[in-house]
Amino acid sequence: MNNMIPKLIIVPFNGHDHKLSIIEYAFNLAILYNAHTEIWYITPGLQTAFIPYAPYGMPAYSEHTLATLKKRQKNNMKMAEKKFQHLKKTMGIEKATFHTASGNESHLLAIRGRVADLTLLYRDKKNPDFMSQAHDVLFGSGHPVLFLPPENKIKKFNGKILIAWNGSVEATHSVAFSLPWLLQGKVSILAKQDNGEQKYPLSAKDLAHYLEHHNIETNILPDTSKQEDLATFILSSAKKIDAEIIVMGAYGHSRFRENIFGGVTRSMLESADMPVFMMH
Repeated sequence: MNNMIPKLIIVPFNGHDHKLSIIEYAFNLAILYNAHTEIWYITPGLQTAFIPYAPYGMPAYSEHTLATLKKRQKNNMKMAEKKFQHLKKTMGIEKATFHTASGNESHLLAIRGRVADLTLLYRDKKNPDFMSQAHDVLFGSGHPVLFLPPENKIKKFNGKILIAWNGSVEATHSVAFSLPWLLQGKVSILAKQDNGEQKYPLSAKDLAHYLEHHNIETNILPDTSKQEDLATFILSSAKKIDAEIIVMGAYGHSRFRENIFGGVTRSMLESADMPVFMMH
């Protein structure tokens, strides 16, 4: 399963200090897997960066406004790169590069994610576009996304992992691409049941049997959810075993037709206070 080991990790960074934690997390992963990290500073296109005035019904842009905006973007980019270089030097990272692009950030990350093994996204409640960005990258990249909580919630990986399992293709993708984590961690499996009966097409035991062939020992957690909200149940179960990462599939069908664990995807993206490894 060496082909599943992440060798290229991408991280968006807008230069804000509170986002440095996601770069630090990416660097730690890069050290663990001898991977290369690409930091992407993406600015909106000048046509969408501000509202133009439109004399005679035709869009027009003040040359002074354009010049000011370009200068501001350039200064912000230089500051972001300076922060990146400082953290890179402080942590002794060799395999990391800083890149710039202009356009729609969600679209560009989805595209770049197709030629990367893992994309890291910061779960920013203050960003009104976060949920849309999460959707775009999950559906558009074809590769896994690791969603990180706010900086004060990010902890160093302790090796404990919870798999939220439902037997879906999406969950299968997530498990397969997370094997490098599973191989060096303590793995627990959580699967929902109805009145003690198997709810999904493949049981937790089926997954445990599969992982045994990869020399991964697992612990199957009992279903104690009762009437508890599924997302709350997953998060509370993860906390009980002190898990640092949750692995799960994202959206059983389309972003508009959530099914099985798909119904909990949005809740997890909105409220998870620990890293969540997802793939569609």
